[in-house]
Amino acid sequence: MITKSDLSVSWGTEQWWRLSPLTKAVVVSDGVKHIAGKGLWWLITEIAAYEQIPTQAMKQLEANDAYFGSLRFWRLTVDTQKHTATLVCEKDTGEDPVVVMSYDFTDCPLEEVVIFSGKSDLEDPSIRRLLYMPSEY
Repeated sequence: MITKSDLSVSWGTEQWWRLSPLTKAVVVSDGVKHIAGKGLWWLITEIAAYEQIPTQAMKQLEANDAYFGSLRFWRLTVDTQKHTATLVCEKDTGEDPVVVMSYDFTDCPLEEVVIFSGKSDLEDPSIRRLLYMPSEY
């Protein structure tokens, strides 16, 4: 089971990992792979799916806003009493979310998990997005 300390086990990444053949354009850092292995595969898969095939709103904002295209924030907020959660994709804290997903049930014990999504600077042109932890930024 994931704990709050798992969110900052990595400072930088030594390797980028492909999550799935279905999300080839997205790779994850050591830290994201670590929290996935602690029970958050579902969350990372959800984010990777949106990054693989962005919504129309994401595409429009990315085309018109270089900052959103280079870096965006995925934030899972959990009501640990009700075991419900909301996942949002934001340009920045306090901005209107571009994606909002609600979950009727989660067993995630943390009140918040933040994942950064950055534009890929890797040599492989098929990789468009990098998912990493705030501690790896």
